[in-house]
Amino acid sequence: MGYHVLLPEGQGGTAAASPCAEASPQVVDKFNDLVVSCHSSAGNARLLLLHDSRPTEEGIRAFFTEVHELYVKAALNPFFSPTTPITSPRFDALVRAAVKKHL
Repeated sequence: MGYHVLLPEGQGGTAAASPCAEASPQVVDKFNDLVVSCHSSAGNARLLLLHDSRPTEEGIRAFFTEVHELYVKAALNPFFSPTTPITSPRFDALVRAAVKKHL
């Protein structure tokens, strides 16, 4: 499993307008019983979460905050490239723990 972070144009991203630019977290799409929430960081990295409607907004916000902190730690690795997926088993385990904790 790999994780991708959506980056703005000039940092490996595209020029498409972001539906999650205003507030964070924000619901950007719905499909059947599933919801897509988006978080935009101060550095314009965007995190997407596909979930059912059960989690509270505060739980989603706490999840995005924790995952963003994990992403920043991974990005500080000198061998990290923003255009490649994060495939670290430790990162995966920490994201899964955040899911259990907040969602």
